[in-house]
Amino acid sequence: GKYFLVPEAKVHAAERWCERFGSFGVFAARLLPVVRHLIGIPMGIVKMDFKLYTLFTFLGSAIWCSILAWVGIKASQDQDRIKWWVVGFVVVLAIIYYIFVHRHMRHPTNSSNQDKQK
Repeated sequence: GKYFLVPEAKVHAAERWCERFGSFGVFAARLLPVVRHLIGIPMGIVKMDFKLYTLFTFLGSAIWCSILAWVGIKASQDQDRIKWWVVGFVVVLAIIYYIFVHRHMRHPTNSSNQDKQK
């Protein structure tokens, strides 16, 4: 972390997140903008099985691309409602981001707190 100007606390938070969510974390991260591009770094740090990483990356990316294609088709059919599609999409992404990234990176799991107390 120090070589890339990432505070040690952030590295530990990313490791906790990876250990907690594992394969599902990769899958969910592939559905989130920005996070999808960086998920490989913490998963490499925790040495996730490459075959599982590849499988869940493929599944998450396939769903993401399918959703984008579907939204594009639907939006082109109803130009007046495009702004509602975009607003709804952004709201859903913000909720997913908050649940899977922001909330868990700020609050360590109970097991981590118990380990520190010992």
